[in-house]
Amino acid sequence: MRTALAFALLALTGTPPPATLAAADEPAAVFEAAIRQVALDRVVAMAGGSLPAGRTLLVQTDLAPITSGYPTNLPPPSEAGDPVTLEPWASELPLQFASAAEIRAAFEAGGWQAIHEKWPSALCTIQLSAVRFQRDSERRALVEVAVIWGEVAAEGYLAELRWRDGRWRVVSILPGWIS
Repeated sequence: MRTALAFALLALTGTPPPATLAAADEPAAVFEAAIRQVALDRVVAMAGGSLPAGRTLLVQTDLAPITSGYPTNLPPPSEAGDPVTLEPWASELPLQFASAAEIRAAFEAGGWQAIHEKWPSALCTIQLSAVRFQRDSERRALVEVAVIWGEVAAEGYLAELRWRDGRWRVVSILPGWIS
């Protein structure tokens, strides 16, 4: 019931209720915005204009610090930051969550075919970095987003987000790599 109410509020206002994606300092709110505005846009474009019915995005739950040499106006992180684990959250997006070990084990057992057997609705996998917050007057965050379609079909981006009108919004996307 609570989830249905959260989705109804989202449909009416366009803003997730505080219980679903709470404050500006919660990484889940940044991940949701980055997945929606970076990864999902790419997935929809590759899928011909809409996400096929019943398909999901498989999100890897192991996060690493941002390590790429992207040019950015944010200062370097104040601490090295060890890899952390993403806690799955309630979302209206069609997401599934799995650890890197689960995805790697499936891949080693039979490549992308094994991944699709284990997660049959997964259209692609999404990898995210840990969020780097910059708590200045603009309330900014950086997160790397990788969309992996297959063995030689993947792309990575650095998304800069800003907290505006009570939600995180992607304000710039820097392409990082493509295979």
